[in-house]
Amino acid sequence: YKLTENDYLMSLTELQNYELHQKFDTVSEGIRTKFVREISRKSLIELQKKANTILSRIISKDEKAIKRIEQLDDGKEKSDKYRHFAELMLSQPNPKQKYGKKIDLKDWDGSRITIPLDEKLDLVNNAQKYFKKSSSILKERKIAKQKLPEIKDNLDSVIGIKRVIDEADNVKTVEDIISENKAIFGSIMKKSNKEEREDKFKKFELSENYTLYVGKNAKNNDELTLRFAKPNDIWLHARGVGGSHCVIRVDGRKPSKGIIKEAAAIAAFYSKAKSSKLAPVAYTEKKYVSKPKGANPGAVVVRREDVVMVEPGLPE
Repeated sequence: YKLTENDYLMSLTELQNYELHQKFDTVSEGIRTKFVREISRKSLIELQKKANTILSRIISKDEKAIKRIEQLDDGKEKSDKYRHFAELMLSQPNPKQKYGKKIDLKDWDGSRITIPLDEKLDLVNNAQKYFKKSSSILKERKIAKQKLPEIKDNLDSVIGIKRVIDEADNVKTVEDIISENKAIFGSIMKKSNKEEREDKFKKFELSENYTLYVGKNAKNNDELTLRFAKPNDIWLHARGVGGSHCVIRVDGRKPSKGIIKEAAAIAAFYSKAKSSKLAPVAYTEKKYVSKPKGANPGAVVVRREDVVMVEPGLPE
């Protein structure tokens, strides 16, 4: 029975004065449906929260920008003031002279005026700075005013997206909105388990669409070899020295000797043989690699292997 928009009541008997939502043939079917609905609801809330964090940040930024631009004057008074400073300085008898942090001058009407200076520059170069400031103020005001409609349109769009996400009643709707607006959301979608596992290791694309995964440290080597690699994947390691475990994902194919050498060069690079001109690299199918009980992180036993000599290096 439906109690509220997101709250449901399960009953083994018919109840009066409640809105019937769905009937089930078995108790287990009802429990499973209710469980799935609650999990889905939780996922929806979490995704809405992530999306709204980003949207709220954009809305706040746009609202502040709009307020700032609308409060700007045309800049003419300040622009005229800086131009006036520059003209006064250039009218002085010794404009090539440096005057420190400020200069006190007589204005056209006979009054005194103090002008801040860059003490490293003479009057000519200080005047040029004020001319540039004078021009920039007008340009910046003009550009800001021209951008105002665009910022307002963007704000309206983001508010609309937020409204739809807030009103969404399922994860799929929110996921579709996020996917359609990647420029706003970037990559907030939860990665698949496969992607999360792959991201734990260094990754290199080899020839013929093969991929090599490289461990980052001893513990990471164990995870790569013992949990990530499949039995027929090709496992590589620089022979006789410390280094990263490496795995070529084969997906049912048999890599050529050229692919093995490509991968071996990378394996040698991520080992203590990195500076050698040539280094031996052992390779075998992962099913021939095992870890003795109680062995240190990264330590394995290889029951069968081949060796290739390569120059350590990374692909271009």
